[in-house]
Amino acid sequence: MVTSGRADRAGCCAASRDWGGPIGLDLLGNTLREPVSGDPRSSPRAAAIRGRHAGIPDARPPQRGALAELRGRGIRCIGVTIQTVSLAADLLMLLTAAIVVCLAGAAAVQAARARWAPSARLAGAAGAVAVLYGAALVGAGLSSRPQQLVPGDAKCFDDWCAAMVGVRGDAAAGRLLVDVRIQNRGRGRAMRSSLARAYLEGLRHEETAPEDGSGLRRLLQPGERAEVELVFAAPRSLRGVRLVVVEGTGGLGPGTFEVGGESSPFHARAGWPLEPQPAPT
Repeated sequence: MVTSGRADRAGCCAASRDWGGPIGLDLLGNTLREPVSGDPRSSPRAAAIRGRHAGIPDARPPQRGALAELRGRGIRCIGVTIQTVSLAADLLMLLTAAIVVCLAGAAAVQAARARWAPSARLAGAAGAVAVLYGAALVGAGLSSRPQQLVPGDAKCFDDWCAAMVGVRGDAAAGRLLVDVRIQNRGRGRAMRSSLARAYLEGLRHEETAPEDGSGLRRLLQPGERAEVELVFAAPRSLRGVRLVVVEGTGGLGPGTFEVGGESSPFHARAGWPLEPQPAPT
């Protein structure tokens, strides 16, 4: 279940400063990063960009297709945390499973004693509970809508979090480079997300995997954060394309049976649209 968490909306990219993330894109789609301290306008990168804006020509070749969509447009950063793991949904799943097991066990005991009527009633009750839970599971999935995140927003799976913090194009190689920050927000132990994966989701929900997504599964010490660069083949257009980070292989698992969980049947997933939005004025 995706629930809203801690938010910092004091200003554009306020949360990205905490993540050490970008402050937007320049006119050529290059990610601007703000230093940990000091005025970002004093950085050599910012000075170079001001020079280009002042009329100094750029020698790089023009970009086409999806890469050209990154030109002349900014990306806004807000910094919201969403949590995909719901304690209430987990408890409901465990409680329902316990009730079904108990009723089925009692039905089996009655059947072993040749008490067919009580056995049938208990089995029917177990089936009814399972059907009701299944209806709630599927209904929650069908009624869900994809949550649109912005650069700097963190998507957490318990204490493991990921946030898209930048996107840029490599016109010469025809590739799209996406920067993702991962973090262990736990306090007691090192962890890795062994099932973490990322993909680009198109308008028709087709998935495009990165060339190498193993960086998402690196071991993080308590409180540690790391930046991972994901390389994708550049799509023809960024319209409707989102970066999605999930945990799981897409098959059956505990999350499949969690009401409102992203891994449950037909449930929409939160992701970061890659089409740049106009910079705030």
